Amino acid sequence: MIAELWGRPHAPLVVAHRGMSGHYLENTSASFEAAVKLPADVIETDARTTKDGVAVLIHDPDLSTVSDVSTPVQALTWDEIKRIKLHDSSTLMRVDEALSAFPDTYFNIDMKDEGALDSVFSAVQDTNAQERVCISSFSDSRLQALRARTQGRIATSLSPLEVLRLMILSSVRYLPGSTQSRKAQLRKLILSGQSRFNDRVLAAQVPVRTIFDLVPVITPSFVATAHSAGFDVHVWTINELDMIPSLIGDKHRVDAIITDYPLEVSQVIKR
Repeated sequence: MIAELWGRPHAPLVVAHRGMSGHYLENTSASFEAAVKLPADVIETDARTTKDGVAVLIHDPDLSTVSDVSTPVQALTWDEIKRIKLHDSSTLMRVDEALSAFPDTYFNIDMKDEGALDSVFSAVQDTNAQERVCISSFSDSRLQALRARTQGRIATSLSPLEVLRLMILSSVRYLPGSTQSRKAQLRKLILSGQSRFNDRVLAAQVPVRTIFDLVPVITPSFVATAHSAGFDVHVWTINELDMIPSLIGDKHRVDAIITDYPLEVSQVIKR
């Protein structure tokens, strides 16, 4: 279960950003296969919806990053997309295809459009992958809608607004009560009083800094507050290997490194 993977003491997890995208074309079958072979602990990827309602794994709103075609994903059917020649010999994949092709792999899927709400949920259900998928999004409303839609059957990350609340609370020095009562207080404040399914909100997935790289997000107090509230901290996108010792060491103790170079990051963590 993904809640167990992200909720226990462990060496920092290595999350393959769009597959092994530092060496392969991002979000393609080749990139995913390389990440699984490594093996990375989790594959991070992105979902958009085609014209005919199919959830396809692609980051950008069009196909120009992976092919010579600049047509928007939402303007094409899945049959049209799968016939497009990519920059390498690999292929794009539907969400259900990837979940079926890699049945023992954990996935973090970022919903990139409103249509992904239903199409991703259906793909996860159809492949019985609820316990190895976490859904994230840069849209607060999209994540709230997904939580209500799935009735807690699929785990999610914190939304951007919830991360902001966590940042604010990390500056508060003291909350009264026992460890368990502080955890309950923090989760209530961060999740805006929601109680239903909030045990399925698992992680804060954040950059090291935000707002034109001026405001630090990953600080000792931020990570400590997240852990006190029962959330893991996943930091993205870390491709500078010299940053890793500080992030995973005693000062910060982040729980996962999201990277385009999972092999190289794994080697640093082992050292």
